[in-house]
Amino acid sequence: VDGITIVTGGTHSRDLSWVQYNTIDEWGYIDLPFSNKKPSEGIFSCAYNDKATVYVGGDYANDKRADSTAVYWQSDGSHIGGPAHLSKIPPAGFQSCVEYIKDETFLSTGTPGSHLTTDSGKTWVKIDDTSYNVCRKAKHGNLVLLAGNGGKIGILKP
Repeated sequence: VDGITIVTGGTHSRDLSWVQYNTIDEWGYIDLPFSNKKPSEGIFSCAYNDKATVYVGGDYANDKRADSTAVYWQSDGSHIGGPAHLSKIPPAGFQSCVEYIKDETFLSTGTPGSHLTTDSGKTWVKIDDTSYNVCRKAKHGNLVLLAGNGGKIGILKP
């Protein structure tokens, strides 16, 4: 995907959280069904493959709250696509980062633990209870690292 994607968190004038994107020559936005009534709520990260985009977030002030923690959006072949949907089985609480791994697999992480989806964000499975802030896959190869408070490092093993 060419362009820039900007996700928003916290309270703002729109009824829903939203993502703004630039596809080389035009800006647009997509409404996302995330709660955004408090400054601590909203979208905090997104990742995509050629068929879907996955957004994660939630409420970092109430990090065990599991509703409105993940949304998936599937491309219809255009840059606009169809509507975004809340995950049918969401991550178990606030997620601060999501990373595309391969095929339809994405990894998300946050204070209540890390989760995997193998269906582009429709359903998530908790894989670890450790609190991490970020996750990133190596540009080449299969190494996936997670990092958290106090210099904590994790490695996702396939």
